[in-house]
Amino acid sequence: MDVILLLLILHLIPSRNGVACLPSQNLCADVTDCTIIDSTKPFISIQNEYADAEKTWIFCYPGEKRNIYKLWMSPMLKLNINDEYSVSYGDNALETEASASSFSFNIIRNKLFQNKEISLRPFNSTCVRISTTNDFSVQLRTKGIEIWLIITFGLGILMFINANNWSQNSSFHYLMGTVLGIIFSVLIILFFMSRMISKKVVTAAFLLSGISGIFYTLHWFYQNMFLLTKEYWISLLVYLTVTGVLSFFLSYRFGPVTDIRSKKILCWIIQSIGLFLVFHGTQLTEVSSAAIIIILAVYNRPQCIDNFYKRFKYKYFPRKHRFLTEEEYITQGAIETKNALENLRVYCLSPDCDHWKVVNKLTSPKRFTSFILGS
Repeated sequence: MDVILLLLILHLIPSRNGVACLPSQNLCADVTDCTIIDSTKPFISIQNEYADAEKTWIFCYPGEKRNIYKLWMSPMLKLNINDEYSVSYGDNALETEASASSFSFNIIRNKLFQNKEISLRPFNSTCVRISTTNDFSVQLRTKGIEIWLIITFGLGILMFINANNWSQNSSFHYLMGTVLGIIFSVLIILFFMSRMISKKVVTAAFLLSGISGIFYTLHWFYQNMFLLTKEYWISLLVYLTVTGVLSFFLSYRFGPVTDIRSKKILCWIIQSIGLFLVFHGTQLTEVSSAAIIIILAVYNRPQCIDNFYKRFKYKYFPRKHRFLTEEEYITQGAIETKNALENLRVYCLSPDCDHWKVVNKLTSPKRFTSFILGS
């Protein structure tokens, strides 16, 4: 387990992609129509002087100085523009030019996930290249605390701490079985749909439309996914309910995981997901990495540390004993006496008691008999 967690740390420690905040003059690098947008100049309005002619502008965010007080800071670039525009990204103005003129995965991302609210990395420089024929405006909005980052960070810690208990909990097993059943049902539908469509038709469509047609289809699906969900929400709800119930029945039929090694693997998976969420729960890689190291160090602490803590707490911070008042003492005595007499009566009525031997030792057997009979 320690080896797995150590390998996970080594995978997570390297810093995220991006370049640290640069001086403003290095961002634009003699590129025309390049503007710096930051907290001192958060709003820029652009008017295209050439009607019906596409023009390009580049906006560069220099990034903030790394500060632990900005741990959950979230800057965002909001575009007030119509849908006829193209956008590309880079760490500086030259990179945006190269990204726009060359075919790369960056272009795929820009076309598929083109959004009018662009999330920026707070401590890294980011440049956005916008090409359009219309007027538009750009506004920098900064959230001092992004609540979703805090939720992600806290959820990661919670998952890591409770991973062992959750992996042993049968209710959690049923929940995971239900979720996986819903996911696999969607994959099965996609599989049968792909089998129904002829491969020749798919190949011909790909050859005729090219990669741009595939991108357009994916882009259309991404843009209209919310509208489709809103329009067919009843069908979607019925589908999720039916598949969820069937998945739960199957999980209940076969029962929860009982194998010890399988439970260990499930625990490691939950802990790995928790560490992943912790790493992406802050904007500072150094803080996230330090939090992961602290969590692992506390989790894998030696037993001698726990023993030392218990002795230290018992010696210097002993529990304070509260003494009973006179009224509480009398009440407690009456309760305990009643319970003791009842236990004695039960014992005397049981086969374990030698009645004749007890009666032989008593001076008043009649009172003893009355006590046993409940007087």
